[in-house]
Amino acid sequence: MPHVMIKMYPGRNMEQKRELAIRIVQAMEETIGARPESISLSFEEVKPEDWDERVVKPDIVDRKELLFMAPGYSSKYEIPKVDTSM
Repeated sequence: MPHVMIKMYPGRNMEQKRELAIRIVQAMEETIGARPESISLSFEEVKPEDWDERVVKPDIVDRKELLFMAPGYSSKYEIPKVDTSM
C-alpha cells in the first residue's frame, strides 16, 4: 500500500503531473512489485519562499532517518548527508 507524496514548486500543469504520476506508478510496479491499484499519489505545491519551513525543516532535517536521497541545493538549514553505499 505505498503512498507517494510529491512536494514541488508551483508551475507544472495537469498533464505534466499526470505523466509523472503514471511513470512513478510504473516504476513502483516494476521495481517493488506494487500493484497499481494499491498505489496512491498526491502532489503538494509549495511556494519557493515557503520551501525551507514547509519541506526542508519538517521532511528533510527533522526526519533525516527516513531520508534516502538528499537534495543538492542549499538551505538555511543544514541538510543531512545520506550514505547510499549499501
